[in-house]
Amino acid sequence: MRLKPLNDSPITIFDNTMIRIREVIQMRDYPEGCTLAIVKLDQDDNKGQEIPMLFWSGMRPWSDRGAVWCPADWQSIPGIYSTDDVPNTTWIDVIDGSPAIMLDGLPRVLG
Repeated sequence: MRLKPLNDSPITIFDNTMIRIREVIQMRDYPEGCTLAIVKLDQDDNKGQEIPMLFWSGMRPWSDRGAVWCPADWQSIPGIYSTDDVPNTTWIDVIDGSPAIMLDGLPRVLG
């Protein structure tokens, strides 16, 4: 996986800011091969902010790499995020900011 949760090293994300992941709280494993988690960040002014992320495994046949998706607009995340919110969220790749390709309510890793 390209984003290593709980690694003490800062990670550069799509907007060139640096984040540190403090904690990853697993919410749901999907049979399609991804995990929804609430990630607690230390990022500039957002110390302790909780953001939902989808972690895709690189172990599936349609992917030769892992991927990590986050909401495109962090400010619009509901105060209490649930699995029901996933299909209505606009997801982007955490590292490069590219928009997710949605299929059956989940962002997908293609090719």
